[in-house]
This record gives sequence, C-alpha cells and structure tokens, in this order.
Amino acid sequence: MRILINGFNMGSGGGLAHAHAILTGLSRLEGGHDFLAIVPDLPEYRALDGVGRLRLRLHPVRWAFPLRHVQYYVREIGRAARAFNAEAVLSLTSLAVPRIDLPQFVLANQALLAVPATYYRPGAPIWFRIKVALQRLTFRAGLQRTSALIVHSRFMEQHFRATWSFGGAIVHVPAFKDVSAPVTKMPAPIQQLLTADPHFKVLYPASYSHYKNFKPLLDAFVLLRHRRRPIRLVTTIPKVKASEPFFKAISELGLEDTVINIGSLPHAAMPALYQLVDATVQVSLLESYGLTYIESFQHERPQVVSDLPFAREMCGEACLYAPSSSAEGIADAIERLEQDPSLRAELVRRGRERLATAVVSVEEYARRLVNAVVQGTSRATGVSGSGVAPRLRTTI
Repeated sequence: MRILINGFNMGSGGGLAHAHAILTGLSRLEGGHDFLAIVPDLPEYRALDGVGRLRLRLHPVRWAFPLRHVQYYVREIGRAARAFNAEAVLSLTSLAVPRIDLPQFVLANQALLAVPATYYRPGAPIWFRIKVALQRLTFRAGLQRTSALIVHSRFMEQHFRATWSFGGAIVHVPAFKDVSAPVTKMPAPIQQLLTADPHFKVLYPASYSHYKNFKPLLDAFVLLRHRRRPIRLVTTIPKVKASEPFFKAISELGLEDTVINIGSLPHAAMPALYQLVDATVQVSLLESYGLTYIESFQHERPQVVSDLPFAREMCGEACLYAPSSSAEGIADAIERLEQDPSLRAELVRRGRERLATAVVSVEEYARRLVNAVVQGTSRATGVSGSGVAPRLRTTI
C-alpha cells in the first residue's frame, strides 16, 4: 500500500520529536508498504530520506506560516498525492487535514480539541479561548474528511467520543519510546551553569501555555523558598511575547534566584538536560500523549505529575502525584522527592517497569499505525471521510 504521511507543520518542539520518531519506525518496517512523508526541510528529517521504503518531500520551513496554508493544502499536497499515487493519507496532527479525496487517518494529538474549555480552567485568557475556538473550527472541517482518528490514550478516546458527534472510527494506539533519537551535546554555557549549581534541581520540560499550569507551580516554589529548601526549578521557556506572563510572575514573586530558565533547546539536546537535573515536575492540566513522561522514565528521573486521569493512565504507579491546583500540594510532593533518596530510587525502578510493560517500541508503534490505515482503508471502500458532518457537543 502507498501511504502519504502529512507532517506539514511538525517543525518544532514535541511535534518534531514525535514525527521524527514515527518516521523512524516507518523506515524500519518490512513489508509491501511505501511511504512518502511531507515534512519541513530540517536536518532531523533529511537523514531519514531513502531509508527503507520511506521517501521525503521537503518544504521550506517558512511554508508552515498561515499565509502558506491555503496554497499548500489546496495545491501542493494534492500534487504530491497524485505523483506518489497514494492510496491513503495519514496526518500527524489534527490541525492539518488536507483536502484530498482519499481515505484519511488523523493522529489526534491536540488534547484541547477533545475537551470543553471548562476542563482546562475557566480562567483561561480571552486570546487563548479565541485561539482554541479557531482550532476547533479547523478541526471540525478536517473531521468531515477523516475516516478514523488515532489516539494515544483511553482518556483521549473517551473525550473525543463525548465531545464530538464523529461517524468514523477511533483507534487506540499505545505510547512509544524512541531509543534511537538523535542526540547532541548540551551547549557549554548551560552545562556549566547547571553543573555549578549545587542545589536539588527540578526540571519542567514544557513550553509556555495556559494549560501547562505554571502559576501554582511558581507559587509552590515560593513556599519551598519560605521553607528554606535548597531546590531550584529549571525551565526551557523562550523569551517571546507569549511567555511574558511567566517572566513577569517570576519577578513579582521574587523567584529570580530560584528559577533557572535556559530558554528553548533543540529536542536532540534534551537527553543531556535530563542528566543535569535531579527530578522532573509536570503539573499540566491536559496532555494528549505526554512524551515528557516517557522521556523522564527513559532517563531515570523521578517525577511529580498532576493527579489527573490522563497522567495516571500514562504513568501508573511510577510517579508521585500532586493536586494540579494546589501550590502546597505540589510543594509537598517536590519536597518529598528532595528529602527521600529511597523514594527517588523506587520511582526510577517503577519507571523502568512502566517502560517495559506499557510502552511499545517505535517499530511496533509504526506497525500499529500502518495496520490502522490499511484496515480502515479497506473498510472505507474508496470513500473519504466519515460520512457524518461532525458537530461539537459541548460549548467552547
């Protein structure tokens, strides 16, 4: 079967890491399937071109900006599909379903689209609500061309079914671990900064967004400072306009000496960063996949995570849970990790077990993706889309 992989806007952060891992798995599959992946022209992707039965069609990174979307989806992806003689399309993001008359399968990796706004807090700023509302409109249009959604958790499956009237299938494919991702050295100044700091260091490996829940986390570090605990928070937030509230809060709370922000890092440098910290904290209000949970397990770092269903499904008993809305609860959990080496060792051991039992290899993950596409295409009998115009069952 000839499958077109749409990774058009998977050019940074977790999206890049996720797409690269998927393509790596596809390149190692044996069998009668051929793949053409449309991805940004980045070195991480270029190295995969021609490996196994995977071919790439690279586009300039600037094409990922909004003004290029219409041109790309109306014309370029269609051309690629015709030239490749594609039989189905697998889109690696739920915000980019092309207008092609082929069976289409969408990796539903935007958790904000699966739940009503009340789930990720009524206090969200107005610009954030508008952004999500526009994304829902884009997603709704894409669903009309979708034969099946592919999700990584039962949490996502449950909420997609409750939130949308979608006539297609929803397929659950478990999380994966990528042991062959490209790795680069940590920039020397950051290496020196973190190595020289003698304190217990806790990493929050996330970009800035409302649902990442930074306010109670920063309030927790105010409490830890009052308790005179030798603990530092390490973050990877770029200094851009969207993240100004984060840096303003640090200044207002007097946390300049407590928070070590190293800015955005290429994903290939993240393994080195994990080795420079003692633990991770991830108190997000919502996640569709939780790649950083898996990474913390891989790099043997104990974790404090939100006591919410999506996190419990992914992490099981291998994490220390804290109430996401309670600064005191978050502070207590972080302090427990800092003070109890045996607890840290036990969580690392459980993390290894979790990787062995609940997470598949990238090759197995890719195989399951392809099976979902092949089986779904045979059921679709050449008709693209679910045949039902989806509607949002809950309020935006």
